[in-house]
Amino acid sequence: MSRLYTLFIFITVVNLSFGQLSKAQKDSILSLHNYYRQIVGSPKLSWSSRLEKKAKQWADEIAKHPLVTHNSFGYGQNLFYTDDTAKFINAVNYWAKEQIFYHGQKITNDNLLLFKHYTQIIWYDTRFVGCDYSKLPSGMYVLVCFYEPPGNIIGQRPTQR
Repeated sequence: MSRLYTLFIFITVVNLSFGQLSKAQKDSILSLHNYYRQIVGSPKLSWSSRLEKKAKQWADEIAKHPLVTHNSFGYGQNLFYTDDTAKFINAVNYWAKEQIFYHGQKITNDNLLLFKHYTQIIWYDTRFVGCDYSKLPSGMYVLVCFYEPPGNIIGQRPTQR
């Protein structure tokens, strides 16, 4: 009985130290990012396990302090809240809906709130994405995606190169 209990504790600790997204979820999130990027001519993103770990840390921080949402790590960021982890594959499409507000203009402090999730997805110079999630005290989940280098630079266009 003691061995079984020890094994349970070991598995629990291992689960807490690694990302929680399944390979299928990661693949879907990355594929959808790259779908929207190819439409505008931005190069494909690669998945970053380093950003995934940072995203997990930030998701856990949001779970502890739900009013905190923006990171100070220097990465681009998108957040998605849902009641079901199976809905994480909808996150990128949800963010991309903002494309209806973006018409090729330069990013300004005044217009950024209209399309910042979409423009981070398509930002030409961004090369890596990593995402993970945590469960909030309310029972909801927060998905955090970090991007490197970050996008949404004031005075620039996301695809201007």
